[in-house]
Formats: sequence, structure tokens, C-alpha cells
Amino acid sequence: MAENFSAEQTPSKPVRESLAAKIRGSVMYRTWLYFVGMTLVMLALLWGTEVILFRAYYTRMKEREIQTECSELFARFSADRYDTETGTLSADYIKEIETAVSGNQLLVVMFTVTPDVDLGDVTPADINVVVYRDHFGRTPGENLGPDAPSFMPEPTYFAQQGGGEFSYRVRHDNGAFTVVVGNSTKLPDGTEMWYYASGVIMPMDATISLLASQLVLVTCLCIVVSILLSYALSKRITRPVRDYAATARKLGKEKVEFRQTGLKEFDELAKALNYSAEELEKTEKMRRDFLANVSHDLRTPLTMVKAYAEMVRDISWRDEKKRNEHCKVIIDEVDRLTLLVNDILDLSKIQSGTREPEMKRVDMSSLASTVLERFQILAEQGGYKFDLVADDDCFVTADERMVEQIVYNLIGNAVSYTGEDKKVGVRVKRLENAVRVEISDSGKGIAPSERDKVWDRYYRSSQAKRAVVGSGIGLSICKNLLVLHGAEYGIDSVVNNGSTFWFVMPYAPETDEKTR
Repeated sequence: MAENFSAEQTPSKPVRESLAAKIRGSVMYRTWLYFVGMTLVMLALLWGTEVILFRAYYTRMKEREIQTECSELFARFSADRYDTETGTLSADYIKEIETAVSGNQLLVVMFTVTPDVDLGDVTPADINVVVYRDHFGRTPGENLGPDAPSFMPEPTYFAQQGGGEFSYRVRHDNGAFTVVVGNSTKLPDGTEMWYYASGVIMPMDATISLLASQLVLVTCLCIVVSILLSYALSKRITRPVRDYAATARKLGKEKVEFRQTGLKEFDELAKALNYSAEELEKTEKMRRDFLANVSHDLRTPLTMVKAYAEMVRDISWRDEKKRNEHCKVIIDEVDRLTLLVNDILDLSKIQSGTREPEMKRVDMSSLASTVLERFQILAEQGGYKFDLVADDDCFVTADERMVEQIVYNLIGNAVSYTGEDKKVGVRVKRLENAVRVEISDSGKGIAPSERDKVWDRYYRSSQAKRAVVGSGIGLSICKNLLVLHGAEYGIDSVVNNGSTFWFVMPYAPETDEKTR
């Protein structure tokens, strides 16, 4: 029992892998991952700047600060600020030294060397210290002698400088740095005044260690918060997408509406989806109408073909006259089926763009006359009356075969809907710069609410007759062909007083004849 339960309840490896792949491929997961990744990058930058680069930045900053302060202090020294008789500095300069020392924890030493002394030969005991100040409050002594601080440069170092400003940095075993800045000035009596200042940059290990420990806590907190916050944000951002997906699954089954969220991009998507849903609903309605119309048009001829074929087989096969009548019905119904199939194929080719026009100069008057000849059998057998009025010089640039199909379909439509007088009028007019073709019937007209619908595929009015059986897509073929030619077209109709279908194409003078 336990084994069966485990086998039933535990997902197989392919299922688990499929689920994991589905999660990884989701927008929500990707958005969450981007947020978390961005947080980790920001934390890495924080660690880099606050821990790794902090030591170097602090050292350079303090070094520049000490060098600037020392340079400015020595730049303010002049010979009149030193009394050669007493060997003392002026009180105001002493005060400046004390201010610099206390502000930056500096050591400032100034000493003189008589002209007859070679710096390369002297010892610290030969140096006459003028001032000695550090942040511990020590004051100048008479002669430092052997008590000179260990960090004081050797006199030979001063000798090597040859005068002028100098600076250097000394690293100590404990990680601290001592920055030394020095200079020299010749006094009026030939005595050389040397001065230097130094500042200590203490190691930042303790500070960095404390900072790192705090950053560890901040990092952990930021990671946890970013994971939770990014999950909430990704879920919130992708919610409209999930709602749209759930709504989209209902398309074709029921009327749906994609709700707007107040966000510009999603609202634009919602509008586009709502438009697509409306178009899909229209297409679905047209599909149902098409199936109903085509089923009706197919069922009737097929039923008649079967019935008359059985009559030929069982009854009229010996009677030539009856047999011929029955065979004619069979042929007419097959022609009706052929017309339906050809119309469907023509419309499909036009809308798919596979039927390209071959443009040339076409005489619309002659073309209308030729098309009407195909309807003469209706005049002879059905009593239909066709009236053609055509002007001269009615040339257009068009595909002759396509324009012929337009005129043929419009005349056929007029035959289907004309009144009891069975009159159909064809008029070809020469306008100033165009040619207008009109096909009129004497039927019941078209209601204003239906005039835009008659051009739709599979739309058929209940007023149609059976003299010429259409497929319900003849006018749709006309519309697509007219649009392909860039022609104007429309309907003029008065209820109970007939309709006139018309189209207008630009006039094509003989000099403008083109073929493509």
C-alpha cells in the first residue's frame, strides 16, 4: 500500500523537470530574478566601496589633507617672521603653527643651519631647533641633540634635497603611514631655515572590521527584504498578464472583455485584445453564417442531383425526352456547385494576395456589353430585361479579368434582387477624369442598416430570388477587387424603389496606357 501511494503521489522526474522549466520560463520568475539580481549587484557595489575601497580612499584623502595643510603653512613663512638675534618666530606664526598642529595632529619642526655647516656632516646634535610642536603639547627645546625623534629625517636627507619643497610617505609595521612635507628658506644673514611637518595616518582595520560586521547584517536584511518585496512586485506586475491569459482562454466560447489596469502599456494591450476579441467574434459569426449558407447551397443541389440521378436510373432511362430534362437539371445543379466553389476560391486568392492584377487599358463600355451577352439566356427564357447605356471613350487602367468579374457579379446580384418587372440597368458614364459604372435593379431596395453589411462575405438578404443562385460572397469579391484597384464604390438605394451599385475608376487616356 505504501509503495502504491508513493508511486501515485510522487511526481515523476520528467514531470518535475517540466514544472521547473515552466517556472523558469514564466514572466513572474524572470521579473523576480531581475529584482533579486539588481539587489545583489547594489550590495556588491556597496561592499566594494565601503570595505574594499574605503582604506585606499581614506588614505589618499588624509594624505592630500596633510600635504595641503603643511604646504599652506610653510608658504606663509617669510624672513620677517623670524628674529635672527633671539632665534625665535613671531607670535602670530607660532599661533598658526599651533592651529595647524591641533587641527590635523601634526608634528612641525623648524631648525636652522649656519652657512659654515655642511648638512652632510652634521648630526642631530648640531641642529638648532627653532620650534617643535606636536599634538601632545610639547614645546621647542634648546637643542634636541640625541633626543631628536626617530621619525625626524636624517640631516643627510635634507642635504640630498638641495633645497625646495619635498614630501614622502613612510609605512610603519603596524600598518600606519607617516606623511612628511618639508621645505627650506635662506635668511638674510645666509643662515638656512629648514622646516618640515609630518602627520600620521592610523590604520583603519578596526573601523573596516566594524563596518564589515554591520554590512553583513545589512546585506542579510536586504537580501531577505528584496526576495519578499521582489516576489510581491513581480506578482503585482504580472497579474494583468495572468488575467489576460485567463480571459483569452475563453475566446470563442463566450463574450469576453479585457479590463484596463490604469497602466499605459497594459491598457494599450487591453484595447488591442478587446479589438481582436471583437474581430474574432465577428469572424466566428461570419463562419457560422458561412456554414449555414454554404450548407444550404450545397444541400439543395446535391439533393436534386441525387433525386434526378435516381429518376434517370429508375424511371426515365428509356424516355429520351424525360431523360434529357432530368440530366439538364443535374447539369444546372452541378454548375451551381461549381459557381459556389469557384467564388470561395477566388475570394481566398484575393485576400491572400496570390492573385495579382495584370493592369492594362480596358474599355468599360465594351466590357459591360460583353458581360451582358452572358445573361441573354435569362432574357430569352426568364423574361429579364437588360438595358445598357454606355458612353464612348470610357477607358480605365485595370485588370480586365478582375473588372469583368466585378461587373458580372454586380449584374448577377441585380438579377437576384430585381422586382417583378425583371428590369436590370447597366450604365457606363464618362466623367471629367473618371469612368463611373452603375448597375441598377427595381427591387425592394436596401434598408440603411443593411447597406454596409451587403459587402460582407456570406451575407445574403432574405429577399433574394432563385433565378441566379449566388454563393453569398459575390459582393465581397467585388469589394476586395475594387479595393485592390483603389476604386471608389458604394450603394444608392431607396426602400421599395430599387438599388444602384456603382464604382468609379480614373480615366485612362491612350497616352497613359500601362501594362504590368
